[in-house]
Amino acid sequence: MSGLHVDRARLPGVQEVRQDFAILEDGALAHCLQKQEIEQHYASNVQKSQLVQMDIRIARKLQDVENQERELGKSHQQKKMEESDSELARSIQEEIQRKAEECRQREEDDQEIAKQLQELEEEEASSLPSSHSTRDVNHSEHGDTDHLNWQMAELELQSQEQLQQDEELAWRLQEEEETHIRTRRNRERNDDYRTAQVAQDEEIARYMQDQELKYHQREVREWELRRESRSGSLSFSEQRQSRSKKTPVPLDSEVVPLARDPPPDCSDFPAQESGAHSTKQLFSRNIAEELDPTFKSNGTDAPVDVPAVSSQALAHTVPVEGLFEYNEEIAEAAFISPTKRQSGRQKTKDKKEACKQQ
Repeated sequence: MSGLHVDRARLPGVQEVRQDFAILEDGALAHCLQKQEIEQHYASNVQKSQLVQMDIRIARKLQDVENQERELGKSHQQKKMEESDSELARSIQEEIQRKAEECRQREEDDQEIAKQLQELEEEEASSLPSSHSTRDVNHSEHGDTDHLNWQMAELELQSQEQLQQDEELAWRLQEEEETHIRTRRNRERNDDYRTAQVAQDEEIARYMQDQELKYHQREVREWELRRESRSGSLSFSEQRQSRSKKTPVPLDSEVVPLARDPPPDCSDFPAQESGAHSTKQLFSRNIAEELDPTFKSNGTDAPVDVPAVSSQALAHTVPVEGLFEYNEEIAEAAFISPTKRQSGRQKTKDKKEACKQQ
């Protein structure tokens, strides 16, 4: 050891040596962790495979149990079906045997009756009507045959009467059932018709009520508009009259009095209610008097019935805006200062002056 020479100049530093040792330790630790992870993964795989195999064995056992129970149920059901079939076959066989026995008994009875009848016929054929005793015997034998024939006829009549009674009873039951079904259908149809009629009446009543409300609202609205237009026309007429008093009148013109009825009061207008008719009457106003101020009305127009006027107003209703504008135009044209027209040129001048005054 003393002879070994170490070159200290070429030795690595402490930090480098520590770093190398740390790298080696990290590699060893990573290798150990990887090994542990592989072992855990392998153990988990083994455990999973064992669980799967156990589940498969349990599922097979349960399936075998279910198959056995199903087979037992099928066998039990098949046994029950076989027993019911055998019981049904036994009952059918007994019924067939009973019917065969009844047929055989009926045939024996018929043969016995036929034999008796044949014996009686042979005795009748062999006997001779030579003595009174033989006649008595023949009479008794004829009485026996008549009695048997009478019994057979009675049996046939009873069977026919029974058949007729059964047919009448069946026919009566069928007729009662048909009448019951018919009455039930008629009742259902009447109920449906009644409900439909009630619904239709409700719809008609609702529609009539809506129309009546609309009509009443329209009347109220029109009356308010008329009242406003009349109040406006009255105020405008007062202004025009005051203005016409201030303006001088030409000498060559003759003032023509304007024949106009006084404006009716708002309270005089008849208000129509639903189910009531007003008896008041209003005089119709001439449209020429409204348009031409120089037109003289005779005042001989016939009175107009209020319900007819209201019905015409409803038949030809005017929109609110148009009605308001129309009333304004009438009010403006109704109060132009009246003048006597001389010529065509003077007429145009008068029109221009009237427009300027407006």
